[in-house]
Amino acid sequence: MAFVALVTLLALGLYVVLTAHAAFRRGKGKIAAPATTGEENFERALRIQLNTAEQLLLFLPAMWLAGLYASWGWSGSAPGPSIPGATSVRLPRAGRVSSSVWLRP
Repeated sequence: MAFVALVTLLALGLYVVLTAHAAFRRGKGKIAAPATTGEENFERALRIQLNTAEQLLLFLPAMWLAGLYASWGWSGSAPGPSIPGATSVRLPRAGRVSSSVWLRP
């Protein structure tokens, strides 16, 4: 779960940086606060910031749900529920087991 929290902090940190960059471009172009058009670089920075905000609304909840309910190691050590037996399954290495073993009834 620590990995999920770290990625969350990194994603929110990126969003703060993009918001600050859009604000910097707004100030450099002398664009009043409610306006969303003006200098081309400001419009690009604002569009990047707004698209990131839209994607964070989907990304963060999905990542946390995956970290809680499908914790197979990539999401850290989640104490939440997981698929029973998912960690005890040992898959054969490539080349050691023939495909006919998997086809037996």
